[in-house]
Amino acid sequence: MDGDERWSVDLGFVDVSAGREFYGWELRQHLQVDVFGKCGELKCGQSHHDLKCYSTVLRPNYKFYLAFENNLCEDYITEKVWLPLHYGLVPVVYGGARYAHFLPPHSYVDATYLTPLQLARLLSSVGSSPKLYGLYHLWRKYWKVLLTPPLCELCLKLHLKTSNNKEALQGQTYGTFRRGGGELTTARPTTHRTIIPDSPNLKPRRSFKG
Repeated sequence: MDGDERWSVDLGFVDVSAGREFYGWELRQHLQVDVFGKCGELKCGQSHHDLKCYSTVLRPNYKFYLAFENNLCEDYITEKVWLPLHYGLVPVVYGGARYAHFLPPHSYVDATYLTPLQLARLLSSVGSSPKLYGLYHLWRKYWKVLLTPPLCELCLKLHLKTSNNKEALQGQTYGTFRRGGGELTTARPTTHRTIIPDSPNLKPRRSFKG
């Protein structure tokens, strides 16, 4: 990008998190980014975590959500990723998690190894092309995100009648267990988010958890 050129395609929504302010600030030098929340100039109802914010403000007006986690942890994925996926946006992730292990292929943009300028170019290119942007939503033909409270995960584990059920209930922070259909899941004491197929002829390869 030369001189003062700046892409003005309305692409971004960001919740600026601790440790990510500089990256977000640098990105805004190249791309139109709207910042909501206590660190931004825009508000979305009482809280930008309100589900109404996603359904009435974000989904109709934005294509991407900058889902920058507070901590760089291998298995740390929060609602910053799951909620945008659920409400039809493409999350732009920046963290230490193994995103390919938790999320469907080509459902997100990983900015971990991109400079702000490189990310701006990518988002501008994808966001201005219906064909390219549509590729990030192909997975929705076969899968959907289910958001359930933590107690529902506990109930699920209590009702699993498998040989690995005991291991799943031992309170391990991380691990794996298999369910009746044989699909591999990650056992974590956090909110259970499962991506399931819409088509009855397709079996899920795994449950994705956050």
